[in-house]
Amino acid sequence: SRNPALLDAVTVVVGGTEHRVNALLLAQSQPLRTMLSSGLDEARDRRIILPDVSTRCWEALSEYLSCGSLPIDGETAVEILQVALMYDIPAVASAAEEFL
Repeated sequence: SRNPALLDAVTVVVGGTEHRVNALLLAQSQPLRTMLSSGLDEARDRRIILPDVSTRCWEALSEYLSCGSLPIDGETAVEILQVALMYDIPAVASAAEEFL
């Protein structure tokens, strides 16, 4: 069944910068999907703040979620792995582990 909470855009805040993202892309992560489809503040405000994610890591994750490709390098690999594990994105975690 369709979840209306996942059909519109959400604001993701990383490093003080706001990014508009389709909620369906974020729904690839179970924790983010739960945030957006529950009674939590994130669902009501349509805004998710990721305080422990760098801008470079977010850009890589965003590219993966929207395009399926993961730009990864020695500077971002460990953080990408940590964030992928935190937000339960197994394909990203696997790619980061392979890189390391």
